[in-house]
Amino acid sequence: MGQLDQSALVRAPHRTKAGETRTAALHRKDGLAAGVLPPLPPVPLRNLRAKRVVDLAFGVPALLLAAPLLAAIWVAYKASALVLPRDRGPVLHKVYRHGGLRVIPLYKIRVSRFADLRAKAAALGPEAIHDMLRYLPEHESQLLARRPEFLVEDGGKTPTLVGAMLKAFYLDELPQIFNVVAGDMSLVGPRPLGFRAKRVRPDAQGRINCSGHLRDYRHRNLLPGGLTGYYQINKSVRAKRDYATFVLEGIDLDRDYYRFMLQATPRQVVKRDLWVVWRTFAVVARHEGV
Repeated sequence: MGQLDQSALVRAPHRTKAGETRTAALHRKDGLAAGVLPPLPPVPLRNLRAKRVVDLAFGVPALLLAAPLLAAIWVAYKASALVLPRDRGPVLHKVYRHGGLRVIPLYKIRVSRFADLRAKAAALGPEAIHDMLRYLPEHESQLLARRPEFLVEDGGKTPTLVGAMLKAFYLDELPQIFNVVAGDMSLVGPRPLGFRAKRVRPDAQGRINCSGHLRDYRHRNLLPGGLTGYYQINKSVRAKRDYATFVLEGIDLDRDYYRFMLQATPRQVVKRDLWVVWRTFAVVARHEGV
Protein backbone atom coordinates (compact mmCIF):
# COMPACT_ATOMS: atom_id res chain seq x y z
CA MET A 1 0.00 0.00 0.00
CA GLY A 2 1.28 3.48 -0.86
CA GLN A 3 2.19 6.02 1.75
CA LEU A 4 -0.82 7.91 3.10
CA ASP A 5 -0.57 11.70 3.05
CA GLN A 6 -0.24 13.09 6.57
CA SER A 7 -1.44 16.50 5.40
CA ALA A 8 -4.86 14.97 4.73
CA LEU A 9 -5.52 15.27 8.46
CA VAL A 10 -5.81 19.05 8.21
CA ARG A 11 -8.96 19.49 6.20
CA ALA A 12 -10.31 23.00 6.52
CA PRO A 13 -12.01 24.08 4.41
CA HIS A 14 -12.85 20.60 3.14
CA ARG A 15 -14.65 20.54 -0.22
CA THR A 16 -17.35 17.99 -0.98
CA LYS A 17 -20.05 17.73 -3.62
CA ALA A 18 -20.31 20.69 -5.99
CA GLY A 19 -17.53 22.47 -4.11
CA GLU A 20 -19.53 23.01 -0.91
CA THR A 21 -17.65 23.48 2.33
CA ARG A 22 -17.50 20.80 5.01
CA THR A 23 -19.84 22.76 7.29
CA ALA A 24 -22.45 23.04 4.53
CA ALA A 25 -22.13 19.34 3.78
CA LEU A 26 -22.77 18.48 7.40
CA HIS A 27 -26.21 20.02 7.21
CA ARG A 28 -27.34 18.07 4.16
CA LYS A 29 -29.67 15.11 4.64
CA ASP A 30 -27.67 11.89 4.88
CA GLY A 31 -30.31 9.88 3.14
CA LEU A 32 -29.60 6.78 5.23
CA ALA A 33 -32.06 4.05 4.34
CA ALA A 34 -34.68 3.18 6.92
CA GLY A 35 -33.91 -0.51 6.51
CA VAL A 36 -31.17 -2.62 8.05
CA LEU A 37 -27.72 -1.17 7.50
CA PRO A 38 -25.01 -3.50 6.17
CA PRO A 39 -22.58 -4.77 8.83
CA LEU A 40 -19.31 -2.90 9.29
CA PRO A 41 -16.03 -4.82 9.07
CA PRO A 42 -13.94 -4.94 12.26
CA VAL A 43 -10.63 -3.11 12.49
CA PRO A 44 -7.78 -5.56 11.70
CA LEU A 45 -6.25 -6.96 14.88
CA ARG A 46 -2.74 -6.15 13.64
CA ASN A 47 -3.67 -2.46 13.55
CA LEU A 48 -5.13 -2.52 17.05
CA ARG A 49 -1.91 -4.15 18.25
CA ALA A 50 0.11 -1.41 16.52
CA LYS A 51 -1.96 1.18 18.40
CA ARG A 52 -1.22 -0.57 21.67
CA VAL A 53 2.50 -0.45 20.96
CA VAL A 54 2.25 3.32 20.41
CA ASP A 55 0.17 3.72 23.58
CA LEU A 56 2.77 1.98 25.74
CA ALA A 57 5.83 3.43 24.00
CA PHE A 58 4.47 6.95 24.47
CA GLY A 59 2.35 6.50 27.58
CA VAL A 60 4.87 4.92 29.96
CA PRO A 61 7.58 7.61 29.48
CA ALA A 62 4.89 10.32 29.56
CA LEU A 63 3.62 8.95 32.85
CA LEU A 64 7.10 8.98 34.36
CA LEU A 65 7.68 12.54 33.16
CA ALA A 66 4.28 13.65 34.43
CA ALA A 67 4.74 12.16 37.92
CA PRO A 68 6.66 15.17 39.37
CA LEU A 69 4.10 17.57 37.85
CA LEU A 70 1.21 15.59 39.30
CA ALA A 71 2.91 15.62 42.70
CA ALA A 72 3.39 19.40 42.45
CA ILE A 73 -0.29 19.85 41.55
CA TRP A 74 -1.31 17.77 44.57
CA VAL A 75 0.85 19.93 46.85
CA ALA A 76 -0.52 23.14 45.30
CA TYR A 77 -4.10 21.95 45.83
CA LYS A 78 -3.53 21.09 49.47
CA ALA A 79 -1.70 24.37 50.10
CA SER A 80 -4.43 26.46 48.46
CA ALA A 81 -7.08 24.65 50.51
CA LEU A 82 -5.45 25.94 53.69
CA VAL A 83 -6.07 29.49 52.51
CA LEU A 84 -9.34 28.92 50.63
CA PRO A 85 -11.56 26.44 52.52
CA ARG A 86 -14.06 26.37 49.63
CA ASP A 87 -11.38 24.69 47.47
CA ARG A 88 -10.99 21.73 49.84
CA GLY A 89 -11.74 18.23 48.66
CA PRO A 90 -10.14 15.34 46.77
CA VAL A 91 -7.61 16.26 44.10
CA LEU A 92 -8.70 13.54 41.66
CA HIS A 93 -12.14 13.29 40.11
CA LYS A 94 -13.34 10.11 38.44
CA VAL A 95 -16.08 10.11 35.82
CA TYR A 96 -17.61 7.25 33.84
CA ARG A 97 -17.89 7.44 30.08
CA HIS A 98 -18.69 5.23 27.11
CA GLY A 99 -15.60 4.29 25.09
CA GLY A 100 -16.23 1.78 22.32
CA LEU A 101 -18.48 -0.88 23.84
CA ARG A 102 -17.10 -0.33 27.35
CA VAL A 103 -17.81 1.94 30.27
CA ILE A 104 -14.49 3.53 31.19
CA PRO A 105 -13.64 5.19 34.51
CA LEU A 106 -11.71 8.29 33.45
CA TYR A 107 -9.45 10.11 35.89
CA LYS A 108 -9.12 13.89 35.92
CA ILE A 109 -7.78 16.48 38.31
CA ARG A 110 -10.72 18.17 39.98
CA VAL A 111 -11.34 21.65 38.58
CA SER A 112 -14.63 22.65 40.21
CA ARG A 113 -15.33 23.22 43.87
CA PHE A 114 -16.17 19.95 45.56
CA ALA A 115 -19.36 21.28 47.16
CA ASP A 116 -20.64 22.35 43.73
CA LEU A 117 -20.02 18.89 42.29
CA ARG A 118 -21.97 17.35 45.16
CA ALA A 119 -24.82 19.81 44.63
CA LYS A 120 -24.84 19.01 40.91
CA ALA A 121 -25.05 15.29 41.71
CA ALA A 122 -27.85 15.86 44.23
CA ALA A 123 -29.84 17.68 41.53
CA LEU A 124 -29.96 14.56 39.38
CA GLY A 125 -33.32 12.85 39.54
CA PRO A 126 -33.63 9.19 40.59
CA GLU A 127 -34.46 8.20 36.99
CA ALA A 128 -31.25 9.76 35.67
CA ILE A 129 -29.19 8.12 38.41
CA HIS A 130 -30.74 4.71 37.75
CA ASP A 131 -30.09 5.13 34.01
CA MET A 132 -26.39 5.71 34.73
CA LEU A 133 -25.94 2.98 37.32
CA ARG A 134 -27.38 0.26 35.10
CA TYR A 135 -24.27 0.45 32.91
CA LEU A 136 -21.90 -0.19 35.82
CA PRO A 137 -20.82 -3.35 37.68
CA GLU A 138 -22.07 -3.76 41.24
CA HIS A 139 -18.85 -2.69 42.96
CA GLU A 140 -18.81 0.57 40.98
CA SER A 141 -22.46 1.24 41.86
CA GLN A 142 -21.61 0.79 45.54
CA LEU A 143 -18.74 3.27 45.16
CA LEU A 144 -21.08 5.84 43.62
CA ALA A 145 -23.46 5.46 46.53
CA ARG A 146 -20.62 6.80 48.70
CA ARG A 147 -19.21 9.25 46.15
CA PRO A 148 -22.19 10.65 44.22
CA GLU A 149 -20.07 13.45 42.72
CA PHE A 150 -18.56 10.85 40.38
CA LEU A 151 -21.91 10.79 38.59
CA VAL A 152 -21.41 14.26 37.12
CA GLU A 153 -18.93 15.80 34.73
CA ASP A 154 -16.51 18.37 36.10
CA GLY A 155 -17.01 21.18 33.60
CA GLY A 156 -15.11 23.76 35.64
CA LYS A 157 -17.93 26.33 35.78
CA THR A 158 -17.07 27.12 39.42
CA PRO A 159 -13.31 26.53 39.37
CA THR A 160 -10.97 26.38 42.30
CA LEU A 161 -7.88 28.58 42.29
CA VAL A 162 -5.61 25.75 41.15
CA GLY A 163 -8.30 24.26 38.93
CA ALA A 164 -8.66 27.45 36.88
CA MET A 165 -4.94 27.44 36.09
CA LEU A 166 -4.97 23.76 35.19
CA LYS A 167 -8.00 24.13 32.93
CA ALA A 168 -6.32 26.93 30.97
CA PHE A 169 -3.60 24.49 29.86
CA TYR A 170 -5.78 21.31 29.83
CA LEU A 171 -3.63 19.82 32.58
CA ASP A 172 -6.76 18.52 34.32
CA GLU A 173 -6.75 15.74 31.69
CA LEU A 174 -3.21 14.64 32.60
CA PRO A 175 -4.22 11.65 34.77
CA GLN A 176 -5.83 10.04 31.73
CA ILE A 177 -2.35 8.88 30.79
CA PHE A 178 -3.05 6.25 33.48
CA ASN A 179 -6.07 5.13 31.46
CA VAL A 180 -3.96 4.84 28.30
CA VAL A 181 -1.24 2.77 29.99
CA ALA A 182 -3.84 0.57 31.71
CA GLY A 183 -5.48 -0.17 28.35
CA ASP A 184 -8.81 1.52 29.18
CA MET A 185 -8.35 3.77 26.16
CA SER A 186 -5.85 4.66 23.45
CA LEU A 187 -3.90 7.81 22.69
CA VAL A 188 -5.89 8.32 19.48
CA GLY A 189 -9.53 7.48 18.88
CA PRO A 190 -13.06 8.82 19.43
CA ARG A 191 -13.31 10.68 22.74
CA PRO A 192 -15.28 8.67 25.35
CA LEU A 193 -18.73 10.15 25.84
CA GLY A 194 -20.66 10.92 29.00
CA PHE A 195 -23.69 8.82 29.89
CA ARG A 196 -26.13 11.58 29.00
CA ALA A 197 -24.70 12.41 25.57
CA LYS A 198 -27.09 11.84 22.66
CA ARG A 199 -24.42 9.99 20.74
CA VAL A 200 -24.49 7.06 23.18
CA ARG A 201 -28.19 6.54 22.46
CA PRO A 202 -28.47 5.53 18.78
CA ASP A 203 -31.58 3.97 17.27
CA ALA A 204 -31.96 0.24 16.66
CA GLN A 205 -29.86 0.52 13.48
CA GLY A 206 -27.00 2.36 15.18
CA ARG A 207 -27.89 5.78 13.73
CA ILE A 208 -27.79 9.14 15.48
CA ASN A 209 -30.42 11.79 14.75
CA CYS A 210 -29.06 15.28 15.36
CA SER A 211 -31.34 18.17 14.41
CA GLY A 212 -32.94 16.05 11.70
CA HIS A 213 -29.63 14.76 10.28
CA LEU A 214 -29.06 11.01 10.43
CA ARG A 215 -25.57 9.61 10.87
CA ASP A 216 -24.44 6.00 11.01
CA TYR A 217 -22.32 5.94 14.17
CA ARG A 218 -21.70 2.21 14.54
CA HIS A 219 -18.01 2.66 13.69
CA ARG A 220 -17.51 4.30 17.08
CA ASN A 221 -17.97 0.92 18.79
CA LEU A 222 -15.25 -0.64 16.63
CA LEU A 223 -12.52 1.71 17.86
CA PRO A 224 -11.02 2.17 21.33
CA GLY A 225 -11.77 5.47 23.03
CA GLY A 226 -8.99 8.04 22.67
CA LEU A 227 -7.26 10.79 24.60
CA THR A 228 -7.30 12.79 21.37
CA GLY A 229 -8.40 12.16 17.80
CA TYR A 230 -9.18 13.47 14.33
CA TYR A 231 -11.89 15.76 15.63
CA GLN A 232 -9.64 17.41 18.20
CA ILE A 233 -7.21 18.57 15.50
CA ASN A 234 -9.71 19.27 12.70
CA LYS A 235 -12.84 20.82 14.21
CA SER A 236 -14.14 23.96 12.56
CA VAL A 237 -14.72 27.34 14.18
CA ARG A 238 -18.47 26.87 13.79
CA ALA A 239 -18.36 23.61 15.78
CA LYS A 240 -17.39 25.64 18.84
CA ARG A 241 -20.61 27.67 18.57
CA ASP A 242 -23.18 25.33 17.05
CA TYR A 243 -24.04 22.06 18.82
CA ALA A 244 -25.35 20.28 15.70
CA THR A 245 -22.13 21.04 13.83
CA PHE A 246 -20.13 19.91 16.86
CA VAL A 247 -21.88 16.52 16.88
CA LEU A 248 -21.98 15.95 13.13
CA GLU A 249 -18.34 16.90 12.56
CA GLY A 250 -17.28 14.62 15.39
CA ILE A 251 -19.17 11.65 13.94
CA ASP A 252 -17.82 12.22 10.43
CA LEU A 253 -14.21 12.65 11.56
CA ASP A 254 -14.41 9.54 13.74
CA ARG A 255 -15.65 7.70 10.63
CA ASP A 256 -12.63 8.98 8.68
CA TYR A 257 -10.31 7.50 11.30
CA TYR A 258 -12.19 4.18 11.24
CA ARG A 259 -11.82 3.98 7.46
CA PHE A 260 -8.13 4.76 7.77
CA MET A 261 -7.73 1.96 10.33
CA LEU A 262 -9.37 -0.48 7.92
CA GLN A 263 -7.00 0.18 5.02
CA ALA A 264 -3.73 1.14 6.72
CA THR A 265 -0.74 -1.04 7.47
CA PRO A 266 0.52 -1.26 11.09
CA ARG A 267 3.44 1.00 10.14
CA GLN A 268 1.03 3.63 8.83
CA VAL A 269 -1.09 3.34 11.98
CA VAL A 270 1.96 4.07 14.14
CA LYS A 271 2.93 7.09 12.04
CA ARG A 272 -0.61 8.44 11.91
CA ASP A 273 -1.22 8.14 15.66
CA LEU A 274 2.06 9.88 16.43
CA TRP A 275 1.16 12.62 13.94
CA VAL A 276 -2.23 13.17 15.60
CA VAL A 277 -0.55 13.41 19.03
CA TRP A 278 1.93 15.94 17.65
CA ARG A 279 -0.88 18.01 16.12
CA THR A 280 -2.73 17.90 19.43
CA PHE A 281 0.20 19.58 21.18
CA ALA A 282 -0.12 22.44 18.68
CA VAL A 283 -3.87 22.74 19.36
CA VAL A 284 -3.28 22.85 23.12
CA ALA A 285 -0.51 25.45 22.70
CA ARG A 286 -3.00 27.68 20.84
CA HIS A 287 -5.62 27.21 23.63
CA GLU A 288 -8.11 25.86 21.13
CA GLY A 289 -9.26 23.02 23.38
CA VAL A 290 -9.24 19.28 22.88
